[in-house]
Amino acid sequence: MVNPKLSKQFDTDKRDIILNLESIQVTLNVCIEQGMLDEDAQFYNELIELIDEARLVKTYPELEEVITKAKILEEDIDGWLSMNHRETLSISWPKISK
Repeated sequence: MVNPKLSKQFDTDKRDIILNLESIQVTLNVCIEQGMLDEDAQFYNELIELIDEARLVKTYPELEEVITKAKILEEDIDGWLSMNHRETLSISWPKISK
């Protein structure tokens, strides 16, 4: 039987991760609209795939994997923003406590 408290925390962590990814997506969209190039829509496509993956996770190990991928993507996008003289992201990711 699933602990209801754990289940509620999982849902909260999952929601927070999806909101973080959507926040990155908004920033990315604004920059692209302002003329910054996302070569072959690489960042955009990775972000969409990661948002979809986050929506489908059902366990903490899967959620941790999404966070790891999200942090790497955030760092890549931060580098891209910095190279284009833009303010970088500063996202706080949930600490997973099983």
